[in-house]
Amino acid sequence: MMDETQHLANRLRRVALFALLDEEELEALARRCRPVQLTRDEVLFLRGEPARGFYLVERGRIKLFLDSPSGAEKIVDTVGPGGTFGEAVMFLDQPYPVSTAALGEAELVFVPKEAVDELLERRPDFCRRMLAGMAMRLRVMVRDIEAYSLQTAAQRVIGYLLQSCEHERGEATIELPLPRYVIASRLNLTPETLSRVFHELAQQGVLRSEGRRVVVPDVGRLRDYGGREERR
Repeated sequence: MMDETQHLANRLRRVALFALLDEEELEALARRCRPVQLTRDEVLFLRGEPARGFYLVERGRIKLFLDSPSGAEKIVDTVGPGGTFGEAVMFLDQPYPVSTAALGEAELVFVPKEAVDELLERRPDFCRRMLAGMAMRLRVMVRDIEAYSLQTAAQRVIGYLLQSCEHERGEATIELPLPRYVIASRLNLTPETLSRVFHELAQQGVLRSEGRRVVVPDVGRLRDYGGREERR
């Protein structure tokens, strides 16, 4: 019968970050890790709490958010299966700069800083993979800041949709992975503005939407429409 350490090691093995570790290293890491289960809207940690490690998402989706003085919630990012969060502040020995909560039922693995430090000393390839992951996240953050500063609401929505069908030609069907209020916050829009943009795009015939399903009759036309918005 498989014990908890072996079970955790099998779970870690499926993650690209740990794929280069051998069986002994995986089991040694698993003994230091801790599984975490969350229910819908359950908070994992709050902004300002000490960062003692990072988290790997196995199932479900986690939102990283900030609360404004008025009580409004700004979603900074969401992390789904295979994704990680908390690494950068863990290395800085600083508290978490955001709060986190589950968007639905979720399963995670907590990886403590001490275990990561030991791997970094022994495995340069693990270090490179971790640095690559954080660099990619920084690149996405810069792209988001650029979008918020320079793009119209319609361009942000079109850009978000094209991430799901950028390699498609002709018609594409997109199942939105998140509730619309989460997408709106992620794009730095109000839910009302997001609804207005979807309505305008539907009127122009570049998409049809119902709930989380969005049908794009012609991906090229959607991309061209975003380009026209840029030239306005």
